[in-house]
Amino acid sequence: MVSGFGVDLCFINSATKMTKDKKSKSKVVDAVKPPSPRKNTYVPSMRNKLKMKKEKPVPTIRVLGFQEPLAVEAYQYTLSATRDGFVNGFRIWSRGELEVAALTDANFVGLKTRRDNESCGNEPLLDEKGFVRVWMIRYPPENESTVETRKEGLRVLKTFFMSKAATNFAPNIIKVVDDTTDDAVVLETVFLDDDIDEILKASFEETELDDDFYGNFTTFANHIYCNKEPSSYARDDLGFPALEPV
Repeated sequence: MVSGFGVDLCFINSATKMTKDKKSKSKVVDAVKPPSPRKNTYVPSMRNKLKMKKEKPVPTIRVLGFQEPLAVEAYQYTLSATRDGFVNGFRIWSRGELEVAALTDANFVGLKTRRDNESCGNEPLLDEKGFVRVWMIRYPPENESTVETRKEGLRVLKTFFMSKAATNFAPNIIKVVDDTTDDAVVLETVFLDDDIDEILKASFEETELDDDFYGNFTTFANHIYCNKEPSSYARDDLGFPALEPV
């Protein structure tokens, strides 16, 4: 104790030591403390979240045109890659139970079954629920499939399927696509045998459809049947050779 000041030097020294110890410990703690994560300055947007969600497929009408001498166009109305659109209105029209002047004037003629290319035989293509998938067939009035005729066919079908004549629940939007390319399409990849027979009969003069057909039109005939067994009509009446055994 120092007289005159009333201060205990031992106490001061002790307090000073404790303060230094605390600061020293604090430095040690600060040295090993992990850094705080940086605050994300991006605020999630509900609109962006909705955009990130899987978009619903857009109803789409596609057309496939065929090269001369075939004057036929095949249209398909789809909701997804494995499901057709609601074509019952078109089916009813094709049976003559519904008047739609635009379809008649555009020379649509009805429905054909799509072929299952995964099958080696003459099998229909089915959707995920087991329903047969179909083509809507049109013979252009000009008797030739062109960019312009296919554009017109797409317009007519789009207008129909977006109207109450097709369904009470018509979509607000339908996308249209022309899938036609410069490469000749093999009919066996598109249609079943009976439909191929019908298309050939509609596309050629009757006098040309005899047992010399394959010999006279070999290049074209190879775009009718290529990897599948020709139909009985093609073999017996048109001279197509049977499929060679593998």
